[in-house]
Amino acid sequence: MREASSTKVDRCKSHYEAIYNDSTSQQSLERVLHAFLNGAPSASAITSRERAIGLASASFWPQQKRLPNSSLIKFSIGKLLIFDGAIPLSFINVLINLDAELLRWGIRYSQLFENRDSVICELLRTNYQSDDWIELFAVCDRLLNQLQPNKDAINALEKKLQFLSITDFFSYLSLLAWQQYFDHLFTDTKFDYGRVYDRLLRTKLLSVKPVNMQVSEVSIAQSLKSHLMPLLLPESHPQKAVSQCIKNLELVTDLFDQTKELIDYEGSIDWFSYSENCRYQFLPDKAVLFDVDDSESKRWIRTGYKSDLLWHYWINRGVQQFSSSEFASVKFGLEESQDANMTAVAKALRSCIQLETIYGIDNTIQLSPTTDISLFELILTTELHSALYTKEYVRPLHENLTQGAALMGALTALMLQGFSQNENRLPFTWSKLKTKSLRINDWFISEKSSESREEKALGALAFWSLDLNALSDELKSHHRVVHHQLNTVNTKRLCRNC
Repeated sequence: MREASSTKVDRCKSHYEAIYNDSTSQQSLERVLHAFLNGAPSASAITSRERAIGLASASFWPQQKRLPNSSLIKFSIGKLLIFDGAIPLSFINVLINLDAELLRWGIRYSQLFENRDSVICELLRTNYQSDDWIELFAVCDRLLNQLQPNKDAINALEKKLQFLSITDFFSYLSLLAWQQYFDHLFTDTKFDYGRVYDRLLRTKLLSVKPVNMQVSEVSIAQSLKSHLMPLLLPESHPQKAVSQCIKNLELVTDLFDQTKELIDYEGSIDWFSYSENCRYQFLPDKAVLFDVDDSESKRWIRTGYKSDLLWHYWINRGVQQFSSSEFASVKFGLEESQDANMTAVAKALRSCIQLETIYGIDNTIQLSPTTDISLFELILTTELHSALYTKEYVRPLHENLTQGAALMGALTALMLQGFSQNENRLPFTWSKLKTKSLRINDWFISEKSSESREEKALGALAFWSLDLNALSDELKSHHRVVHHQLNTVNTKRLCRNC
């Protein structure tokens, strides 16, 4: 017989009260909060929501004379407030009487203010009109309102671009990605565009129709003919087609810029929500966020310095491992690729040492019930892909651009050179999984037979790949953001390396 939710809430409440009453120290409340955050009581049938209600209903809250002004209490209150409508309002009143500032921190930690229908926020807005509460909600409203123009612009652009299939969209994104890559390379500026591209692709996967997710050689050819070739070979296409493709690329660029700006604003909200160093002030029609001191900036700089030192430490470990291994005396592929391939091996060894030392990852990874692969070979697959892509794409484009060529001209020249060698050198590439595995099976030197090498190649590609059809279905079924790194992507008939 299934246990009622109210009974499970009572069990949680009793559990937390027992921990509190059994403690004789001044830190009895902290012990309870640690237990809650660690998922106790840990019965599988008890949900996080039931634990939160049980904790908020515990009898020891009204007994508190004061609450500690600690990150633990702020974070714990934030975790409780996530379950907005289920938390007893009597608990909210107790918090206000004990320390209203801690409740304000809890609202920030939980990002409860993002829910326009929040029961708790409505209670506070209605019943508490002090300057502190008025200012908090004024700042929250202003932060959320700043998002709306970008959201509206993004929605309008997505509607204009909804006719694009997934491969059509890739065509324009690939051109934009190359442009941004070299712009920032030549200006020596850094920005992580990965989050923006991930957001764009996930949003496209949410909206794209199933028929536009069907990828075949015919559909790829149609995308290239209609959307990529008019930009790479404009003289061979009608002016109307070229103009439409230019317009589409401009729309995709605008969509990228609006999405980037939206993510920047969301970053400000995250800073406001989670940084204990962030303070706020509301001025007429303006919310001001500021650091109370420069401690976080100094800590960030120190962390970056430590990260650089650790990067050099691990790559040195990889180089030392490479120098003392049999790989140091082995030739890898063509003579002109020796340095790049040796670097790939050293980087793969570096990553293996990191994963084994820090995370205890086994040296053998199971790809399927019948196929295992060494961690080294699995990582080497991605490093060799990167080395190949640098040699065949990045370096030729870089050389053309440094000699004064425009990006479209450089991309066109690379494409035509690829055609002359019977190779795909378009701005984005693809191949069937079987074809790709045959081209890389020589990388798996531990296998003696071609059949076992091909099996490992297929398994490695599947391991590093992301099925866009499956991800699209998952996004649509859950109606939420699923975080995957969109790096090496394969659909039923598409294997694409970004």
